[in-house]
Amino acid sequence: MPSALNALLWALAALAAALYGALAYGSFVTMPSLAGGILGFDMRPFGMSGARGGIYLSAMTEAGRDYYVNWLKPVDTVFIGTLTTLLLLLAFKLRRWRGWLIAVSASAYAAFDLLENLLVSSLITHGAKSSTSDFVQTIAMFTTGKFLSLAIALIALKLAWRSAHAQR
Repeated sequence: MPSALNALLWALAALAAALYGALAYGSFVTMPSLAGGILGFDMRPFGMSGARGGIYLSAMTEAGRDYYVNWLKPVDTVFIGTLTTLLLLLAFKLRRWRGWLIAVSASAYAAFDLLENLLVSSLITHGAKSSTSDFVQTIAMFTTGKFLSLAIALIALKLAWRSAHAQR
């Protein structure tokens, strides 16, 4: 059983890396080229200001809206699921307090990122029901939560890895 779990972990890690590569290219190269050279909402660890969000939305072409909704968001959703599954399986393997910390923070990461993507997609396709600035600030809160919870999970994983190697 452990070898099957290890094989699954490696497969998930490889898939997550491949998806991240596609997302990085789409987020840092393709999407900005379709939005006046501006980096998107979910690529800024502290979110985007309301004013900058309005400029970004105004600069985004119809092709950019289509690209985000029909390519970038679905690939990101698969990435979120893959990375979260990988982290949860590693947490299960580690158990103890680091495992619990990884599990909770990975779950929070997934929730924040999925909600962020839902809000961005809604804003891009339907506009804001209230002020765009307020809507963008809400997205920024989820973006910051996403990056913070992922950082906690990865730091806990790194500490667990160092601890395991120090005991050998």
